[in-house]
Amino acid sequence: MVSKSIHTAAGSLNFRIISEGLFQPILQLSLTKSSAGSLSGTANLIIKELGRESNLCFKIHGNYKTLPNSPGILISLKGDTFADKDNDDLFSLEMEMNTEWTTGIASYQYQAKPAKIIRNATVSSVLFIRTVFKAQDYSFSFY
Repeated sequence: MVSKSIHTAAGSLNFRIISEGLFQPILQLSLTKSSAGSLSGTANLIIKELGRESNLCFKIHGNYKTLPNSPGILISLKGDTFADKDNDDLFSLEMEMNTEWTTGIASYQYQAKPAKIIRNATVSSVLFIRTVFKAQDYSFSFY
């Protein structure tokens, strides 16, 4: 049973961005539509490597616009870590979404030196739909 969609509040958007291959990062975006064409929020980057996991969090902002002659939305975001508020070059993302804001493709870059670049990653809001499972009684009588 599916309980809730990701669009719980007006203007609230959540996405998970994954790419193919071993040890590729997972990017989670929580965005709010602030005004016409404006977005802000947070990005949480989970990097899994052999024997360790790193989490990088960024405060992000940017804009979105409908693409002319295309059924898509172009999103451009930039951000910095919460610890380094003066450096706006630590995170950038370009993303093209469908008009329902449910699926798309993204390329992003994080860290300044050396820059880590991820291209053609899959974007999905569907990965944030929660599934509710009912508890079932599996007790059996052996008598």
